[in-house]
Amino acid sequence: MTAPLPFPSLLSVVSSDSWGPSSLPEKYKDVPYTPFVKSERLGRIADWTMSAAQSAKGAAGGSRVGTTAFASSLPVDDEDTFHIVDTRTTQKKPFGQRPRFAPNRDRFVRRDDKWGPGGGQNQPGDRKDGQRGGAKTQQGGRFGGQNTGNRWNDPAKPIVIREPSVNVTSEWEIIDQITSSNLSKLTEDVPEPETIKECGRVRLYDRMFDRITTKTEQKLRRVEKPNFERVSTSNDPIIQQLAAAGEGHVFFTDSILATLMTSPRSVFSWDIVVTKKGDQLFFDKRDNSTFDHLTVSETANEPPSDDKEVPSINSQTSLSMEATVVNALFASHVAKESSRVLSDDADSNSRRYRKFELDDETIVVCRCDLDAAVEGKDENELQFCLLRALHEWDPKTGVNWRKQLDSQRGAVLATEMHDNAHKMATWCAQALLSGVDFIKLGYISRHSVRDPTVHVILGTQQCKPPEFASQMNINLKNLWGAVRYFVDVIRKESDGKYVVMKDPNKPTIRVYRVPANAFDAVEARIPRAFHQYETTEAEAEPLHSELPIEEFEGRRQFS
Repeated sequence: MTAPLPFPSLLSVVSSDSWGPSSLPEKYKDVPYTPFVKSERLGRIADWTMSAAQSAKGAAGGSRVGTTAFASSLPVDDEDTFHIVDTRTTQKKPFGQRPRFAPNRDRFVRRDDKWGPGGGQNQPGDRKDGQRGGAKTQQGGRFGGQNTGNRWNDPAKPIVIREPSVNVTSEWEIIDQITSSNLSKLTEDVPEPETIKECGRVRLYDRMFDRITTKTEQKLRRVEKPNFERVSTSNDPIIQQLAAAGEGHVFFTDSILATLMTSPRSVFSWDIVVTKKGDQLFFDKRDNSTFDHLTVSETANEPPSDDKEVPSINSQTSLSMEATVVNALFASHVAKESSRVLSDDADSNSRRYRKFELDDETIVVCRCDLDAAVEGKDENELQFCLLRALHEWDPKTGVNWRKQLDSQRGAVLATEMHDNAHKMATWCAQALLSGVDFIKLGYISRHSVRDPTVHVILGTQQCKPPEFASQMNINLKNLWGAVRYFVDVIRKESDGKYVVMKDPNKPTIRVYRVPANAFDAVEARIPRAFHQYETTEAEAEPLHSELPIEEFEGRRQFS
């Protein structure tokens, strides 16, 4: 019997703290440990710490931990590299056809983790919730393609470059500038007004025009010489007397002061000339400027263009002239021939001089114009008012006044507040400065959209200044904060001439130091077409005259 083969003795290691080997062979000491990937189908031999649910999940999904270079170098099974190739041809659907029984297939789709109607992503111009998306979409909307801003993929609107109200030369020096947003944040305590003097002759308002409707419209009569402009601050003899007597430190007219107050809302360019003499400041409008001309649709979404190469009756310049004339004609039309004398100076327009004391060293004196007055129950009691005209030049640009003025006057007024925010805020500031009892707004429209010289009165509306300011979100403290800023900036400088100008293309207002003879050679910028509204004494029409329709069509157009 042969002897048994020698069998080496096995080295057994007993460990009471763990299961399995307690030491690592030398050849595996430098190899980093990494879990196997999902494709290896490998895992722990036994894991008594994992629950049954976790074990089933791990067996189905494998390890989610990323691999290192060592694990990625392991061979890959042939099963993982096998793919099925689809050789079937897909039939292209005809363009424009939809499934017969799927009219609402895009009714609810997911957009940006939200469920909503329509296809594509909502844009600011899309319709409201509950309606189907469409016109303005991005990648997959109703009309497809990228967002071009309109339904029919029209090209983007060109950037409009506006001209400044006055040319800035190299001799002008910028001493300060401020953005409209920062200017609107300034505040100042509202001073208590004090009436110094009332002058001139005030005309009485005819209450008959309160009953005008779109069905009983009145033709706006033309006068021989409309009063378009007012005397500036330095040329007013009463202000000169008050300045010599030391009644104030800063002098304004109501239109200039209201423009500064509402300057954060302005879009078009304007300029104001300031003269500093010692401790007194005089704010004036520039000679031969268009400062008194009213703007039209200044803050509208699509303001009128001003193409000088192609003259148009609906250009910004032509509409500005038309609105200015309409405003002057309306004030003359609705006032009676009878009037009341406020002082010995009966030949001039009615005006009121008021004083506002910001502090002991800043007393503001402002001349406020009074357009008309209404008799109260007592014949000696007068209620003063401002007369302003809103101008409709094309019914297609907004709300049609002839259709909606009588039934939806609030909507018409809200549209005008949006499209003419700066102009109407200026009117409100003038009413608050002058202390009038109310504002009379007249709704004036062209008799024919192609004739800018013949207009009709469609209605009137009365507003109290405090309520009007509340509707336009006007805060008196912000108005006086803007005035205080410009006064303090110029007061720190030496005596001389300065210009406050709104940038035509940016929401920025700058203060310049200019030479004393800066505007000596400036020519008048009033267009010749402005004089077509003036008539001779023989052509002037009587009050409430009614002309046949044939004469309306024969009016001359703008050149």
